[in-house]
Amino acid sequence: MATAANGARRSRLIHLMTIVTVAFLTTTIAVVLTVVILRNNILNVQSGGMQNVADSSTTMPAGGRPTLESLSTTAPSTSSSDESGGIDYNQVLRNYCEEADSNYSYTLLPEYTLQGLAKNVTTFVLNMTSQAWSHPDAVGERHIWWHYLAITIPNDIVYEDAALVFITDGVNTDSPPDPSSDTDILSAIQLAEGLGMVVATLFQVPNQPIRFTSDSSGRDRVEDAIIAYTMREFYTKAPDQPRLLLQVPMTKSVVRAMDTVSSFASSKINRFYLTGLSKRGWAAWLTAAVDDRVVGVMPQVFDLLSIKENMRHYYRSLQGWTFALADYYRENLTANLDEPLLELAVEVIDPIEYKDELLMPKYIILSGNDEFFLPDNTHYFLNELKGVTFVRFHPNVGHNNAQRRTFILQEIQGFVTNVEENWSFPEISWSRSSNETHGEINMETDQTPLKVTAYKALTTNNEGRRDFRLHVLSVQRPVPSFVMYEEINVTQSNNMFVAVTETPDSGWACFFIEAEYEAAKGRVLRVTSEVNIIPDIFPFESCMGQDCHGTLV
Repeated sequence: MATAANGARRSRLIHLMTIVTVAFLTTTIAVVLTVVILRNNILNVQSGGMQNVADSSTTMPAGGRPTLESLSTTAPSTSSSDESGGIDYNQVLRNYCEEADSNYSYTLLPEYTLQGLAKNVTTFVLNMTSQAWSHPDAVGERHIWWHYLAITIPNDIVYEDAALVFITDGVNTDSPPDPSSDTDILSAIQLAEGLGMVVATLFQVPNQPIRFTSDSSGRDRVEDAIIAYTMREFYTKAPDQPRLLLQVPMTKSVVRAMDTVSSFASSKINRFYLTGLSKRGWAAWLTAAVDDRVVGVMPQVFDLLSIKENMRHYYRSLQGWTFALADYYRENLTANLDEPLLELAVEVIDPIEYKDELLMPKYIILSGNDEFFLPDNTHYFLNELKGVTFVRFHPNVGHNNAQRRTFILQEIQGFVTNVEENWSFPEISWSRSSNETHGEINMETDQTPLKVTAYKALTTNNEGRRDFRLHVLSVQRPVPSFVMYEEINVTQSNNMFVAVTETPDSGWACFFIEAEYEAAKGRVLRVTSEVNIIPDIFPFESCMGQDCHGTLV
């Protein structure tokens, strides 16, 4: 779960309001009229018009941040009850996302409209208020969630009823993003041009920083520190308030982004693809589970499904917790794996709880050296998922997968185009096996791949951990582990591919097979098997109760 430092690529300055002169007002009106005419010309040609249902119901200063005077202080209810008065935790998320909220609105920031960087697209920047969450007495001004939303519209739209939403981070002191330089918007421009589809970039998921009035530390919390705090509060004080869990408003912010895309870009858009990294990938999973408009989901670097089973598997692998989970460790959540209330939280926030709803095509993008998640996490949930489901491991990259972005954008285009063109996806199956001398992966496919490769990495630590992270904790700071994947031989017999790795004399080996296929319209799709880790044993016993508190490694 990437830290808020990832949002440092954008300025932290808030635009100050200046005295409005007649000349400035005249210029502003001219800019607004120009942008509106430009947008209408683009959309009327391509999709027969555009509907805008909430253009300026919230007062915005120049920087786009809602003024406190314009925000409703009416708090939403904090639970979802059935007719008997009990809480149906499995319906909390859907009910909250479907619940109307008078705070929802959006406003175009015309001075940030960009046309010309990529001649075939126009990018509009909006300020969107997604919801009122929690109560102002609990979180202050952060009970109203607002976001920058950049909507990139290609001139040549191929799929007029579909759009892609890229969920990303940011803090609520950011200036509006500059489409000419923001990395995430530049990726969206590339996707919009390549796919011929509207692509939106949703920022500030979650809204942050948040200072909870009940938080004795007085911290301005960001990212995982917010999630960990809301989970602890749910366990210890508010099990009847599942909407307190941060994943709930994060999910609704994505739902509202989809609403805004349909309203602002074209009312014809009623099908969506979602992608996001880390906790934004978590939000993509959960939104796909509760919103029927999602037709494809591509979560990146988030595979903590079957949360309880996977957390126990962490401990058996590391005899502790990766340093990346420090915020959860500090809130003592690792000592609560046997807490009955965890079951209630799981019903709300664990994507595997929605496996019967997650039937759309799924492309799970993972890192072989992730500092947050272990490479064999998929062993605890993948077989339970239904429908078209692919895994794509990237070798030699950690939780921050930016260095693989070129490949990822290329593969997302292949996956989305396959779905849109009703292209036949390859049917792939594999088996993992091992004995005292070696391990194998046997992968069979009904389509002949363009290319097949296998990768292997060996553990390098001396502490006996089953550990393939790119960085590990040493003297209270992360340092490189020097765990690297290298290519290994793959044998082929027709469309059966076999990778074999010798059992190491000490430590563990992790390996997987990668296959590249032709996709629709000459694109490519790369998929992998799950990893096989040998020897197939864990170095440590499972933990129980307070013993699970452990240590950071």
